[in-house]
Amino acid sequence: MDFEIRQMTLADVPSVAALAIDSHWTADDYLLLETLIAIEQGCVVGFAAARTLVADTEHEILNIQVDKPRRGQGIGSKLLKTLLGRQRGIWFLEVRESNAVAIGLYKSLGFNNFGRRKAYYQNPDEDAIVMRVCS
Repeated sequence: MDFEIRQMTLADVPSVAALAIDSHWTADDYLLLETLIAIEQGCVVGFAAARTLVADTEHEILNIQVDKPRRGQGIGSKLLKTLLGRQRGIWFLEVRESNAVAIGLYKSLGFNNFGRRKAYYQNPDEDAIVMRVCS
């Protein structure tokens, strides 16, 4: 299937909320961030949210979600590539240490392990791997 990537708008809030059910962020929070969505046949099938920490220097990827039936189709990769291409600098993210699929995706895009945050995640408690890439 073909999908397009574009900036999230107010009209997309309900669709992003449906995908972000496991997030501590609200869909309205994503309007305040750099949030890109993936659209397939008129439906939001994924999103990626980031923020700039230091202008033109440091950025943080806060969340990326792809609809479960659409995973493995390159949507997450294209969302991340688009985000990374929008602003130069160092990009950081945290990922559950058990999330081998996500870690593999991030490594394929040039991210490297940078550190660890003990007990960063809850339900279940788990360390986060901090990763970074320069774009």
